[in-house]
Amino acid sequence: IITGGFPCQPFSAAGKRKGRDDERHLFPQMLRVISEVRPRWVVAENVRGLLSIESGRVFAEVVTSLESEGYEVITFCVPASALEAPHRRDRLWIVAHSNGNRSGREGSG
Repeated sequence: IITGGFPCQPFSAAGKRKGRDDERHLFPQMLRVISEVRPRWVVAENVRGLLSIESGRVFAEVVTSLESEGYEVITFCVPASALEAPHRRDRLWIVAHSNGNRSGREGSG
Protein backbone atom coordinates (compact mmCIF):
# COMPACT_ATOMS: atom_id res chain seq x y z
CA ILE A 1 0.00 0.00 0.00
CA ILE A 2 1.10 3.53 -0.70
CA THR A 3 -0.74 6.13 1.29
CA GLY A 4 -0.23 9.84 1.45
CA GLY A 5 -1.68 13.27 1.46
CA PHE A 6 -0.03 15.19 -1.34
CA PRO A 7 0.15 18.92 -0.51
CA CYS A 8 -3.26 20.58 -0.37
CA GLN A 9 -2.14 24.22 -0.58
CA PRO A 10 -2.55 24.41 -4.39
CA PHE A 11 -6.25 23.41 -4.05
CA SER A 12 -7.34 24.72 -0.66
CA ALA A 13 -9.95 27.46 -0.33
CA ALA A 14 -7.66 28.91 2.35
CA GLY A 15 -4.85 29.36 -0.20
CA LYS A 16 -4.32 31.06 -3.55
CA ARG A 17 -5.69 28.03 -5.48
CA LYS A 18 -2.95 28.06 -8.11
CA GLY A 19 -3.60 24.40 -8.94
CA ARG A 20 -1.07 22.88 -11.31
CA ASP A 21 0.77 26.22 -11.46
CA ASP A 22 1.76 25.90 -7.80
CA GLU A 23 5.20 24.34 -7.24
CA ARG A 24 3.66 22.38 -4.35
CA HIS A 25 1.47 20.39 -6.77
CA LEU A 26 3.24 17.11 -6.05
CA PHE A 27 0.73 14.53 -7.25
CA PRO A 28 2.92 13.88 -10.34
CA GLN A 29 5.69 12.79 -7.95
CA MET A 30 3.29 10.57 -6.01
CA LEU A 31 2.20 9.02 -9.33
CA ARG A 32 5.86 8.41 -10.26
CA VAL A 33 6.37 6.47 -7.02
CA ILE A 34 3.14 4.52 -7.59
CA SER A 35 4.26 3.66 -11.12
CA GLU A 36 7.65 2.45 -9.91
CA VAL A 37 6.50 0.53 -6.81
CA ARG A 38 3.23 -0.89 -8.22
CA PRO A 39 1.43 -1.32 -4.88
CA ARG A 40 -1.81 -3.27 -4.76
CA TRP A 41 -3.54 -0.36 -2.96
CA VAL A 42 -3.18 3.44 -3.06
CA VAL A 43 -4.88 5.70 -0.54
CA ALA A 44 -4.53 9.46 -1.00
CA GLU A 45 -6.08 12.30 0.95
CA ASN A 46 -6.59 15.94 0.08
CA VAL A 47 -8.98 18.86 0.47
CA ARG A 48 -12.41 18.99 -1.16
CA GLY A 49 -11.14 21.91 -3.27
CA LEU A 50 -9.29 19.39 -5.46
CA LEU A 51 -12.69 18.53 -6.96
CA SER A 52 -13.32 22.04 -8.26
CA ILE A 53 -9.90 23.53 -9.03
CA GLU A 54 -9.44 24.32 -12.72
CA SER A 55 -13.08 23.33 -13.36
CA GLY A 56 -12.40 19.79 -12.14
CA ARG A 57 -9.56 19.13 -14.58
CA VAL A 58 -6.93 18.44 -11.89
CA PHE A 59 -9.19 15.93 -10.12
CA ALA A 60 -9.96 14.24 -13.45
CA GLU A 61 -6.23 14.10 -14.19
CA VAL A 62 -5.53 12.41 -10.84
CA VAL A 63 -8.22 9.77 -11.42
CA THR A 64 -7.42 9.07 -15.08
CA SER A 65 -3.67 8.88 -14.42
CA LEU A 66 -4.28 6.23 -11.75
CA GLU A 67 -6.64 4.37 -14.08
CA SER A 68 -4.06 4.46 -16.87
CA GLU A 69 -1.59 2.83 -14.46
CA GLY A 70 -4.04 -0.06 -14.00
CA TYR A 71 -6.02 0.98 -10.92
CA GLU A 72 -9.74 1.02 -10.21
CA VAL A 73 -10.47 4.26 -8.38
CA ILE A 74 -13.17 5.36 -5.96
CA THR A 75 -13.37 8.72 -4.23
CA PHE A 76 -15.40 10.10 -1.37
CA CYS A 77 -15.50 13.05 1.02
CA VAL A 78 -15.65 12.73 4.78
CA PRO A 79 -16.08 15.77 7.01
CA ALA A 80 -13.84 15.91 10.06
CA SER A 81 -16.98 16.44 12.12
CA ALA A 82 -18.03 12.87 11.24
CA LEU A 83 -15.15 11.78 13.47
CA GLU A 84 -16.20 14.14 16.28
CA ALA A 85 -13.86 17.01 15.34
CA PRO A 86 -15.28 20.43 16.29
CA HIS A 87 -15.19 21.62 12.65
CA ARG A 88 -16.51 20.35 9.31
CA ARG A 89 -13.34 20.50 7.13
CA ASP A 90 -14.22 18.06 4.32
CA ARG A 91 -11.44 15.70 3.29
CA LEU A 92 -11.32 14.00 -0.09
CA TRP A 93 -10.20 10.37 -0.09
CA ILE A 94 -8.95 8.65 -3.23
CA VAL A 95 -8.75 4.87 -2.94
CA ALA A 96 -7.31 2.84 -5.79
CA HIS A 97 -6.87 -0.91 -6.17
CA SER A 98 -4.70 -2.57 -8.78
CA ASN A 99 -6.83 -4.35 -11.36
CA GLY A 100 -3.83 -6.32 -12.62
CA ASN A 101 -3.80 -4.45 -15.94
CA ARG A 102 -1.03 -1.98 -16.44
CA SER A 103 -1.75 0.02 -19.56
CA GLY A 104 0.96 -0.52 -22.15
CA ARG A 105 3.20 -2.46 -19.73
CA GLU A 106 3.63 -6.00 -18.43
CA GLY A 107 3.09 -6.94 -14.79
CA SER A 108 0.51 -6.56 -12.10
CA GLY A 109 0.28 -4.96 -8.68
